[in-house]
Amino acid sequence: MNPSESNDAAGVTERAIRDLTVIGRTWARYGLTVGRMALETSAITLQKTASVLGDLSTAMKDAQSEEPKEPPRAEPRP
Repeated sequence: MNPSESNDAAGVTERAIRDLTVIGRTWARYGLTVGRMALETSAITLQKTASVLGDLSTAMKDAQSEEPKEPPRAEPRP
């Protein structure tokens, strides 16, 4: 192998390493972006669910306060 071929091989190796690094970083960025979006979507869903549960709790409390405290007494039959 002559020195020119050695330099060419080193250049190819450097380019391959650089390209693989760029590809790896690109996939890492993509994964982080998708993960962020998934977490944001989950947070929004949980927020809506919590709101619905709060509304249900309030509705149950209001319904309970509207119920009579004592059951109505039955009138004697004639």
